[in-house]
Amino acid sequence: MGNLICTPGYDGTILSSDPLGQRSPPVSSGVFFQWDCEGHPLGDITNGTSANHPFDDVARYNGPVSSGVIGQIVDTVPNGAPHSGTRCIDIGYTGDEDEVHFSLNDLRALIGGTTNSLFCRKYERFGPGWEGAWPRGLKTGRFFTGYDIPQNGFAYLSEKMCWNDTYPSTEQFGRGLNSAIGDLDLVDWYEANQLFGNGLPYLREDHWYKVETWMVLDSGVDANDGILQHWIDDVLVYDNQATPWHESNRGCPEFECLIHGTDWTNMWFGGNYTNSGIFLGGTKHRYIDDLLLSTVNEREVV
Repeated sequence: MGNLICTPGYDGTILSSDPLGQRSPPVSSGVFFQWDCEGHPLGDITNGTSANHPFDDVARYNGPVSSGVIGQIVDTVPNGAPHSGTRCIDIGYTGDEDEVHFSLNDLRALIGGTTNSLFCRKYERFGPGWEGAWPRGLKTGRFFTGYDIPQNGFAYLSEKMCWNDTYPSTEQFGRGLNSAIGDLDLVDWYEANQLFGNGLPYLREDHWYKVETWMVLDSGVDANDGILQHWIDDVLVYDNQATPWHESNRGCPEFECLIHGTDWTNMWFGGNYTNSGIFLGGTKHRYIDDLLLSTVNEREVV
């Protein structure tokens, strides 16, 4: 951690008293975003006309409007129910590279300062039709440390808890994950002895998976001392405490990384379905519920 107390409204300027770009915890530590999908119906948010919603915007890419690729709040879930309450986010994928994401564009404003640590919790469920049709990759979240900057060597996470890169498209289960940091893939695989809340290994249909991610930026360029951890249903499935968030050999010159990449600035829930040009038909429904963001590891909060 740094030795500089930041004030709300920090604009990214490098301060001489903080040459490595390290920041102290935000002014108001702890949970700063929490939504259970029960209030704030999305409604016309996709048209940018609703002011009563928890997200800055809901964006849809690639899938035409006629495809039904739209983020919406539903009252019931086929073959099941929301994780809590009566509603959850329903995303329907009907083609390769269809994408929907729910954006929070200024974490600094929500936090009331800056932070180099970020914790995310969300519940994910995959409806009928996924088993035997898991994609090559499915983004479950994306986390940024700058606005409109090159991804490459800057601190940036594309979270893919579904990653079947070495398995056939007809694989019954979602076998792996990929924590892509810009252009660096950190691929790992779920183990057969990792049993989740349904008593079974691997991702599969019709179970609400609790997905938690804890990220702490490294202390400087090429320091490789950052933290990236993932839990599914309280099982630690990925533990990297030497995460190279900033690397000069990945196009992150030190000066640029001190301006961009020193604190978490924006993120989105959701993401795109990619099967490298193949889509196995039907509509693949994905449900998300009970979202939370915090500047501290909530798993360690008593």
